Amino acid sequence: MSAQPTIDVQPTPAPRWTPVIVPVTTSERRARFVPALTAPPTAAEVATLRPATRASAWRRRIGAVAVLVLLAFLLTVAIGRVTAGADLADPVAGTVTVGPGETLWDVAAATAPAGVDTRQQLEAIVDLNGFDGGSVDPWTVILLPAR
Repeated sequence: MSAQPTIDVQPTPAPRWTPVIVPVTTSERRARFVPALTAPPTAAEVATLRPATRASAWRRRIGAVAVLVLLAFLLTVAIGRVTAGADLADPVAGTVTVGPGETLWDVAAATAPAGVDTRQQLEAIVDLNGFDGGSVDPWTVILLPAR
């Protein structure tokens, strides 16, 4: 009789991390690596791990606070620059709606204060509203300058 050949099989160690499919949102379907519950860490692995000291924890906290303060400062400066460009010096006395067939001259003549020339009132209305021509569409709301 012939002898059966023996097969020498050595067990392979289990991997420390195994990929596991975790259901996520439909837009983010991807495989995440979740630690498998296998053997505890070896003594050599534990010896290389160093817990955070109080000093390093405080340094991280101070660094985080410094970054937040810097971001708040930059946001304040940015908002200040945006609002500084707004011209709030244009005093407005009221508004007038232009009727059909009315011109800016008619509006200026009707709204000019006593002692103010109609041409000066027309120039002030054009400057305040940013008009570039003499014609205005009906039902346009016009700002009137304060004097």
